[in-house]
Amino acid sequence: MPNPSPTEKVRILQEEVLVLKAQILAIQKDIDRSDVHRVRERLAVIDERLNRLDRAIEEHKQFPVLENRLAQLEEQKKLGDTRLFQFVMLFVGGVITLSVQIVLLFFKK
Repeated sequence: MPNPSPTEKVRILQEEVLVLKAQILAIQKDIDRSDVHRVRERLAVIDERLNRLDRAIEEHKQFPVLENRLAQLEEQKKLGDTRLFQFVMLFVGGVITLSVQIVLLFFKK
């Protein structure tokens, strides 16, 4: 097959350009028919919902940690209450002892 002349090459390229333009138009028509813009909007909404769901899942994963911390705080509160009760009892015992000592001091005189 002999080499095509430059004008034949130009004609072949023009035919290929026409074919490519027709394919581009067909693709654009397919895009318009498929309503890509609405699909993108829907994908944006779905993406936002997925992000909210991911945040909710992360918060849910933190619940056991928070429950453990709450249990620790309740245990510390019980311990603090016990110590406060012991301190109050010690103070009351000291006041009673002091009162008895003062009463005995008056009775001795």
